[in-house]
Amino acid sequence: MPDTTDVCVIGGGPAGLTAALYAAKKGARVVVLERADTCGKTILATGNGRCNFANEQLLPERYNNPSFVKQILDNGLAQILELFQSCGMAWTSIEERLYPMSLSAASVRDVLLGAVAEQPVILASLREVLAITNISQQAKYEITYTDPQPCTTSAVNTRTLIASSVIIACGGALTGAAHTSDIAQALNLTSTPTRPGLCALTCSMPVELKQADGRRAHCLATLVRNNQPLVQESGEVLFRSYGLSGVVIFDLSRFVQSGDEIVLDLAPSLSKATIQTLCSHTHAPAHTLSGIVDPVLAQALESYAHAAASSDPVQLIKELRFRVEGAADKTHAQITCGGLATDSFDPTTLEAYALPGCFACGEALNIDGACGGFNLAWAWLSGMRAGNEAAHYSSNRHS
Repeated sequence: MPDTTDVCVIGGGPAGLTAALYAAKKGARVVVLERADTCGKTILATGNGRCNFANEQLLPERYNNPSFVKQILDNGLAQILELFQSCGMAWTSIEERLYPMSLSAASVRDVLLGAVAEQPVILASLREVLAITNISQQAKYEITYTDPQPCTTSAVNTRTLIASSVIIACGGALTGAAHTSDIAQALNLTSTPTRPGLCALTCSMPVELKQADGRRAHCLATLVRNNQPLVQESGEVLFRSYGLSGVVIFDLSRFVQSGDEIVLDLAPSLSKATIQTLCSHTHAPAHTLSGIVDPVLAQALESYAHAAASSDPVQLIKELRFRVEGAADKTHAQITCGGLATDSFDPTTLEAYALPGCFACGEALNIDGACGGFNLAWAWLSGMRAGNEAAHYSSNRHS
């Protein structure tokens, strides 16, 4: 490991690897510090192992901060496709979602690592950043990190790297997000609290509805807070014994707080009056409901209405309410919401206003997108921009 470098990338996930690749292509010497045992590992878990790496419609409105991401997303799809074409990867589109032709996330990881290997980039895994200091009088950054090599003098072997510029690219998992928070504190950067996103939600589930575990319904889902609707999503919901899952719930999870309500309309194309007319033709409403929703779910709704005494199964079809308790399994959340405050960074260069030579990309920043390839698209594009700008900054320091 060298003692100095032009660009130090903290985090070897999708954004960090892309940043390293583009910085190196600009002629910079790059070191990537990754605390996991290998770089690119988080890519393997994306898209249920298939890696939905982008979306054909990269609209700023699909992100939590449209005005900040707008410039980075400009001509973004073409840039992403150019990246992976240059890496030798073919892709396919499924309902506007882009996947590697192999439908294997390993393909994305392997071609990206292959491209990085052809550049002057050192991938240093099992290195955890312990401290980072802005040496303002030298316009450099001093990064202290753990070294996996055994040390006879202390329990932890540490080394120091001096870099002309630094790219903060950690934060993919909640543990990585905590790492980002530590770095933010060391550099006096503002950060927002992190929480899991794109995940299933635990809800207060009536015992009668637990029998619908594993059943699906296409519905209109509304997130309600203090009796006010906040966000609506349309699509498939998966009922679980502990709460709700499915793409629609994943998208709502980006905005949810404990105590919020999720209201499901299980038949958005039918009015309540239409459903009541259908039910009037039979003395067993559950039979009619079976023609509208999954039969097991229909029976669960009938049982729930009967147990509640005051509930009407038709009303439940149009307005099924659940109180949210929290994320079902934080370790399986696809993204981390929160991170470095975007108002501290230039949206064009991704450089910190108060720290020349300090850049951030990917989930290190408080940027999150909907399901469908939006988050990986942000990782690639923000990594490209941060890598290019960090290399340019370092080059100017040397000239």
